[in-house]
Amino acid sequence: MMIPTIAAFGAKPTVMENVSFIVIGFLFVLVVLATLSIVTSLIGVLCTRLIKEPETKKSPPPAPAAPVAPKAQSEGIETEGDIPKHIIALIATATHVILKGRPQRIVSIKGSGQGWAQEGRREIFSSHRVR
Repeated sequence: MMIPTIAAFGAKPTVMENVSFIVIGFLFVLVVLATLSIVTSLIGVLCTRLIKEPETKKSPPPAPAAPVAPKAQSEGIETEGDIPKHIIALIATATHVILKGRPQRIVSIKGSGQGWAQEGRREIFSSHRVR
């Protein structure tokens, strides 16, 4: 069985026949992509409804902590180099959020230094052949 559009082509199709073939092909691709998009969205909705997070016990909200002097917040944290206090506060906030409020203690913060640059150089040099 041949598709009618292809079967209608002669030995030398005209410009309009070529254009109609291209447009029909483009529309077919769009329909297939839209169908795949809808199917994957439905699978996502189905998965989120079937997979539910376990309910955690609701504990009473903790009592407000006594205000701590800014100097005491960064005391006891070993830092490498000159890390600004707002970066230390961001790291502490991120760990608090990730640990979902569980107690935490940041002991030290070390910078990444030249690690990524060194790895990039190593990769470039290892990809070249030595003569």
